[in-house]
Order: sequence, then C-alpha cells, then structure tokens
Amino acid sequence: MWIMRACLFVALLINVPALTAQCPQGVSLFFPNDLAATAVHDAKCVSVNVSNRSWTVAAFSNGFECRLRVFDGKAIATGPIYESSERLFGDLKTVTAVDINGNGVPEIAITSSIRGNDASWIFSLDAQGGAILRSPGPDAENGPLTGVQFVDTTGTGVLDVIDVKSRVELDEDGLEVVTPVYTLYRVGTDGTLVRTTDAIYFAAEAARVREKPTQQSFPFVAPTAGQYRMSVFNGAGGSRCTSALVSLNGEIVFDESDFKRNVYRISKTVMLQTENTALSELRSGPGCSIFLLVDKDSL
Repeated sequence: MWIMRACLFVALLINVPALTAQCPQGVSLFFPNDLAATAVHDAKCVSVNVSNRSWTVAAFSNGFECRLRVFDGKAIATGPIYESSERLFGDLKTVTAVDINGNGVPEIAITSSIRGNDASWIFSLDAQGGAILRSPGPDAENGPLTGVQFVDTTGTGVLDVIDVKSRVELDEDGLEVVTPVYTLYRVGTDGTLVRTTDAIYFAAEAARVREKPTQQSFPFVAPTAGQYRMSVFNGAGGSRCTSALVSLNGEIVFDESDFKRNVYRISKTVMLQTENTALSELRSGPGCSIFLLVDKDSL
C-alpha cells in the first residue's frame, strides 16, 4: 500500500517572497492559520475558466502540509469560496493546467514528492469552483499516480494518462534492479480516470529544445524478447516534426519519410530484446516533439 501523500497546487518549496508574484495580489492574506506555525510559508496559483467564470486556484504550504483554496478571480479580496477537504503532505514540485478530456476546460495536474517518491494528483473544477479529485487517492490499491505522462493516443483531443511507477527487485547477486511499470488510464464517462488493462512496455517524450538537432537515448526492458509494436505520436507535446529519425537497438525504425505534418500517429512492428535502447534524433526546428510508445497492439 502506498503511504505517499502529496501537497496540492504548489511548486518547489522556497520562501514566500519569491512566490508572491505568481499569485494575484491579496491571495497571501488568506494563508490558513493552522499552517502558519512554521517559518516556511509557500503559495502558488493557477487561473482557469469554467462556465465563463474565472477561478484562481491557490495552494498554501508550510513545508509539511498544504491546503487548496479556490478564489473568484475577479473578487479575491472577498476571500476563498472553496477549501478542499484533502489535507495532504509533501514537498511541492509542479502544477500544470491541462485539458485532459478535451472539453476546453483544463484540469489541474499536481506533482509533489515525499521521501524521494513523486505523487501526482489530477483535479477538475466544477461551475461553483469546487475541486474534484479525478485520479486515484492515497488509499487506492496501487496508490496515487506517479511520474505522470499525457498523450493523445487516438488523435481526438482526449488525453490518456500514463502512470509510471518503479518496481524494485533483487537480481541473482542480491543487487537492487529498478524497472519502470507503466499503467494507462482513460477518462471515464463521469470524468474520473479509469485504469485500463492495456500493456505498455515503454513510453517517453522526445523534444527539440536547442538550435542544433537533438538526440535522446532511452534504455528500456521488455518481459520477453519477441514481436511488439512501436508507435510515434508526432507533435503530442509541441509542434509536429517533419524531419526526424527513430532507431531501436541500432536499427532505424522511422526515418524522415515517415514524418509528415498531416500524420499524427505512425506504428510499426518491431522485434525487442529483453534489454533495449530507443534513440531519437529530431531535426525539425526547436519546439517540435514526438511521443514514443511500445505496446502489444492493445491501444
């Protein structure tokens, strides 16, 4: 059972003066009194629009515990209109607004860390400014999400959520071997993330962020050697690449002729070994990205 608990909607723990500019003026006045006993007072905000109303979502943290509050973006001085019942703990890392279900209203994805392990949480806001937890909670069978990746595997604008956990086993010499374990979640009819049984063996995003072509290497393992499917989602995290190479274990799988602006997904059958290395070289301009995924034809 996972014992991780995460802090909501705040970034890296640093002193308040450095974070104040990230929240609208006046938000810091509503730091919860029961969190104020420590010297660390953090706050970070994100603004979203729901049903033509603007909400400012703020998280307050004392370094050990944090609290989520939602404000009317046009009337912050009146105080919060909602406070989440989730009181969670951890060192805060990132907060991102991302439209997962494709309805034009962003969900809020939060990642925090406790004892060196990431925990990720996804919330949606209702028309009244209430925050609804859509991802597994700390008491779920497999614990909260960790190492979350987002990718549209269908090209419809609805994002799947790939949860990456680490499985630790001992080899024959008694040394720890850490293996990533991927789980795919899809948005259910009620907006909740539902775990699927799709088998994924590797998933990673490659992006070009420099002026020169970017090469990235991704080692991964497969349960057995044999035939699998490798897919490239072109532009899943940025603009589409029109010039790129993707190789597997030294053999080119996707070359420049495969990358076109009007093609989102490319899939080919590949032969995996138990230990593998995927290599991407993005030659299009900075900002282009691809998402690599290896599965067993289940998507």
